[in-house]
Order: sequence, then C-alpha cells, then structure tokens
Amino acid sequence: MAQRGTALDMKDDPRRPNLFIIGAMKSGTSSLHAYLDAHPEIFMSRQKEPGYFLKEFTWGRGEDWYLSLFGGGESCRYRGESSTHYTKLPRFQGAAERLAEHCPDARLIYLMRDPIERIISHYWHMVMSHDEDRPMLEAVQRNPQYLHVSNYPMQLEPWFARFPRDRILTMTFEALVADPDTRLREIFSWLGVDPDFTPENCGRSYNAGAARFVKPRGEGWLNRLRFSRFWDVASRVVPAPVRALGRRLAVREFDRGREPIEPVIEHLRPRVQPWIRELESLLGREFPEWATSLGQPASPRRAGSGD
Repeated sequence: MAQRGTALDMKDDPRRPNLFIIGAMKSGTSSLHAYLDAHPEIFMSRQKEPGYFLKEFTWGRGEDWYLSLFGGGESCRYRGESSTHYTKLPRFQGAAERLAEHCPDARLIYLMRDPIERIISHYWHMVMSHDEDRPMLEAVQRNPQYLHVSNYPMQLEPWFARFPRDRILTMTFEALVADPDTRLREIFSWLGVDPDFTPENCGRSYNAGAARFVKPRGEGWLNRLRFSRFWDVASRVVPAPVRALGRRLAVREFDRGREPIEPVIEHLRPRVQPWIRELESLLGREFPEWATSLGQPASPRRAGSGD
C-alpha cells in the first residue's frame, strides 16, 4: 500500500484538487459533476465520489493514488471531485478538517433539496442498492441517517467553521433543475471561469432513480434459480403461468408511484421545518421551492426525477 504523503506534498502537486461538490446526497450532485466537467477550464475526477478525506473510504490508499484521479487536469484552473459522504454527519466525521488541511484554498459547492423529497429519494436509492427492505415509514423512523443528511445547517457547520463564506456556494436542486443554464452561469462566474460557456449536456439528468424496478427477494434458492444460466434455457419450455409464479416468488416489484407517501410526509414535516428555519437564518434567504416540507401546494411529484 502506498504511503500517505504530507499535507505539503499535496499542496505542491499541480494535480491537487481545488473544487469539491460536498453534497447533499440525492440533490443533483451527479448532474452538476457532469456539467462542470464539460467546461474547458474545469477537470472533474472520473471517479465521481472517491471519499478520500474520510478514513472509512480511501484515505489509506495514500495521496499518490488520490492525486492520480486528477492526472490530465494539471492545465485546468480547477480540478474537482464530488463526494456526498463528506456531508453525512454524524455517521462520517472529519472530512472538513482533513480537506481544509490538505486543500486550504478549495472552493466548495453544496447542493440542497427539499428535505423531505431528498429523504424519499435517499430511501429509494437504498432500496435499489439492496441496503433497505423496510417500508418507507418504518425505515425513516428507525434509521436517523435519512433525516441527518437533510439537516443542512448541521452538515454545513464544520465547513463554515473552516472556510471563508465566499468559498462556499450553496444552491438548491430545484433551482438547478428549473433553470440549469442560469445556475451554471452563476457557478462559472463565482469560479472566475468563462461564464458564457454552455455545456452540451446542460439540463440532462444523471443518476436519476427509476420509477419502477424489481429486486431479488433475499438469497433463497428460487432467487438463485431465476437468475441462473439454467433458467435462461429451461424457462423457454416452462408454461407462462409457472414462470409468472416463479417471478413473483423470486423478486419483489416496486412502483414508486404507488408507495403510500402521505404518512411519511406527515411524520417528517414537523422534524424538518425547524432545520429550514435555521438554514434561512444561516444563509439569509428563504426556500419557497421546498413545497413538500413547508406544506405548500406544489406540482405533482415525479417519481424518480432528478435523483
């Protein structure tokens, strides 16, 4: 395993990153990563979320490995990465301290989404990645991390404590989706790169969750059979009703549009509204676009959009 270098080693290396999208998870970070990478003055890492500044992830691989992610971007004004684990307190800690030590001149972008909509998208992400099997309401009641990631004031605190406010740009997912061209001009102007450059992929959605999907039911023999090479051949002679029964037993089908959502919203709304008020005080602005959390009328929810 490569040895970690000193902070000075990274500071003197022309590959050293100086632009970070630090969160929040399921708030459009994949799309923004792709938009920024399209700018000729910005190089974004091909591995979107290295999570290097957290010991739980790739910290032990050393600086040589981390800096290799930015090879080829030496001539760009900015080299960046996007690790949403950096703002998942209290589960993962220390990212702000380590990043400030190694990249003291960094610029940071923090995307935020309607807190309840973000939690719902977070839940479906966990379901699709086979890390969550509980009904949504039970899951958000029993796993506090769903709520913690939407506590934006808590997540921002260590970054505001270590970086000047003018080096941290906050933006909502809703604003980025509604008018990506204008929002990108704002970001490019803030970075001091050509603000008139319009990426060809501007407005394209990346890493959006599917509205409908299936996942295996555990590790039982039916599941193993259905996804085996033998079944690929044998299923051709098995009657259709038998195949349908096997499918129902082997996999669970999910339709995000049919999941009971109102009980979840009613449970979450009184919990997230104090955080929104705290965030408004912290940033000096309001968030009328967060209709679900604020209990205001909104356009119909689009399952799977913009994750």
